[in-house]
Amino acid sequence: MNILIFGATGYIGSRVAQACVRHGYDVTGLVRNHSRITALPAQVKPLVGNLSQPEKIAALCTDFDTIINTGFPSHGKAWFESVALEKDLHRRLVEALSNTNKTLIVTNGTIFLGDSGEGRLTEDAPIQPEHPAAIRADSTRLALNGAQQGIRAMELRLASFVYGEGGSVFLPLLMATARRTRHSIYVGDGQIGASTVHVNAAAKAFVQALKYGKAGEIYHIAGDEEPLVYQMANAIAIGAGNDCQAVSVSQADAVESTDFFTTLFLTTNNRLNSTKARTELGWSGATDISLLWDVAHGSYANQSML
Repeated sequence: MNILIFGATGYIGSRVAQACVRHGYDVTGLVRNHSRITALPAQVKPLVGNLSQPEKIAALCTDFDTIINTGFPSHGKAWFESVALEKDLHRRLVEALSNTNKTLIVTNGTIFLGDSGEGRLTEDAPIQPEHPAAIRADSTRLALNGAQQGIRAMELRLASFVYGEGGSVFLPLLMATARRTRHSIYVGDGQIGASTVHVNAAAKAFVQALKYGKAGEIYHIAGDEEPLVYQMANAIAIGAGNDCQAVSVSQADAVESTDFFTTLFLTTNNRLNSTKARTELGWSGATDISLLWDVAHGSYANQSML
């Protein structure tokens, strides 16, 4: 099987590429330009192409058995523009791969499913159409619809906090804010539950999906650890050191200290039910490194500055 991975130099995509190589697959990583080739993991072949040109990228994909999109739009000001571009890419991929029985795996989160409350969100939970992140759900749903057009299309929805090896999106931002301000923030009483998964466990889920995933299916990928936001804030304070303190702030203050999307994850219960991935894919989210330990004493705490 030859695989093309979008985002192969990124935090999650690079681990997915490494996991695929270890399992004997022929892996190619898409890179924006030649200067990014050295950022690819070992034994991953480069293919130069820009995702801002969806039509050209879709044409390149016909040479591969499997396409994995681990690219994630920036949470900055260009987020909606990035998702619109991704949506166009998914539409063109489905057109290019139609009736080929090739595999297409796309990646998403679950924040657009709303608050899980005391329960856990399954793959059948309805998307909240008014949610600010619902546009991303529309994007991956376009790719998933390829299952009706002769494509083995699947969607892996990852836990809100993918962590490990000092990377991710939200954790480094929260750690950097804590080191800068000496305050590790949470909103209100911090009794918000978060889903987590170690980045290497998440990467294994893609390999299991390649082996056992079914066309048209969505899989939630989350480990067993479900810390509360205030527990995460305390761990970040310990990791930041120098008398950093965990403090409660208002939602408006959290937006000012971080950004809108980060605050959204700090104020929404997002516990996931990953039974389907464990039973159908044979996946396990088990890891020896918990998020709380890693932030307080491990790969994040060992960084002098983020």
